[in-house]
Amino acid sequence: MQDQEFTIGGYVAGDGVISLLLSDANGIDVIDDSIRLFMNGTEVAPNDFVISINKENINRVPIKYQLALGRGNHELKVDCRDLNGNFISREVQFIVNDKFNIRNIGNYPNPVLGRAQDPKNDGRTRFTYVLTDTADEVYIKVYTISGRLVKTFRNLPTGVGYHEYPRTVYAWDCKDDQGFPLANGTYFYRVVARRGNKKIEKIMKMAILR
Repeated sequence: MQDQEFTIGGYVAGDGVISLLLSDANGIDVIDDSIRLFMNGTEVAPNDFVISINKENINRVPIKYQLALGRGNHELKVDCRDLNGNFISREVQFIVNDKFNIRNIGNYPNPVLGRAQDPKNDGRTRFTYVLTDTADEVYIKVYTISGRLVKTFRNLPTGVGYHEYPRTVYAWDCKDDQGFPLANGTYFYRVVARRGNKKIEKIMKMAILR
């Protein structure tokens, strides 16, 4: 879904572009009009979506579809067949919301432990959040339990939908703005999302137990 990570049942922009990739080892049937899209039970006109066909590789067929949806719950269904005539259908559900909000805020793991399932992320954590509409700015500030600011994350992803930060191989190493490791204990972090004159702030709690 454009620049966002799509999640089933998540939020998307009503005027965004959704991308799909049909894949089959036998090849996708691109000749007999087997590829059909349905939005909320109504078939989408073939001229309203774009199929990119490479005749030398019909095992992977990309599709792009420009949405034009109002607020509410929506379902997109895709039908197709492979070259052996095998039919398959897939549905994805999502939400379009015209009310700006930030939801499902958290960090994982929480508490932060010295040992992680992935050794590269021992003693590290990631922040997660969902934007119901595009923001102008998102940032996170981490405080000690006494209220001292120790870390600020700016220029976080602002697109509608689900986000994780950092999106790199390594999560945040739980060091402060000076590069010193934070001590074990309880911390608070304030997540701020701004869109125009509207500013939303939410406070969450995390623990470090290395």
